[in-house]
Amino acid sequence: MFSKFKNIFFSSEIMIIGAGGLGLALAAFLTIAKKNVVTIAKDNQYNRITNQKGINFYSDLLNKKKEVFTNINLKRTNYTKKVDYIFICTRTPDLKSIIPIIEKCAKKDTLIIPVCNGFGVTEFLKTQLPNHNITTGYAYGPFFRNEKDGILGIKQIGTFSGIYLGASTKEDYKKQEKMYKKLENIVKNVPLPIKVYEQNKILNESFKKHCLIAPFEITGLLYKKNMGEILENKEASETMYSLLQDLVTFGERIGVINNNDFYEQVSKDYAFAAPDMRSRAENDINSHSIPEFYFQFFDTLKKAKELNINLPSFEKIAPKLEHLKELCDC
Repeated sequence: MFSKFKNIFFSSEIMIIGAGGLGLALAAFLTIAKKNVVTIAKDNQYNRITNQKGINFYSDLLNKKKEVFTNINLKRTNYTKKVDYIFICTRTPDLKSIIPIIEKCAKKDTLIIPVCNGFGVTEFLKTQLPNHNITTGYAYGPFFRNEKDGILGIKQIGTFSGIYLGASTKEDYKKQEKMYKKLENIVKNVPLPIKVYEQNKILNESFKKHCLIAPFEITGLLYKKNMGEILENKEASETMYSLLQDLVTFGERIGVINNNDFYEQVSKDYAFAAPDMRSRAENDINSHSIPEFYFQFFDTLKKAKELNINLPSFEKIAPKLEHLKELCDC
């Protein structure tokens, strides 16, 4: 049982906030590699997970069997012990609610690493935690949860290349360099790649993830279509690619895109995506949660107006998305 697992570690160097698919997968990878890690879950998640016998974890990054039965060190949100690294694996709408956890558990030099959220989250967290070390981070690849016969299943779907992080400014890197090097040493034998990128690359790649997800999520929601159906439908595909073009324009103007074929790279990724992939926004709305893309979409539009950057497709789509604000307190 999960409750029997809690005393294995004397201290936790790494904290994961969020017990969804990615958070539990990261916890499993680190636990299998015998790292000191604690995962923080909301009360409803904690109760559901601790009622299970353990985790049946599947990933093609594991051994030849690709499947491991494990447990994790799971705690509630009232956890107060200090840690060296905090990986944020919660949805963007939940970020404000986890600030008190970070304030309780972060030391002066603790690295705080958001990996689940869209472009711009680093700047938001810096406003909420001005005296802490905030990095830019992202993860590529989905993990899905399911529960069956008292076992919690965490399964990798598609390719998972790893978790990437880095400082968003040269000044941040100078302050955080020691902790980056320590982290690289800690995770060197973890099956999941966890890599530190230099400033220009981490900004470019995290923005690329935003460009991959947001246009597809929005188009899938508006047209109620999966990726294959979007690509085959002229109107839907034009909407998705026009949103992508707006994002590329925005990225170039603010200086985070540093390669000339960025649009073509993302377009190719769309072409190779799983045809049956659906927008997660539909599930969010059905469960009365605001979709992940919402904040990034309107933050991008607001910033573009401040900088006099014309985003015609964003302007056209915005009225169709404003009603989603009713789903949350924002």
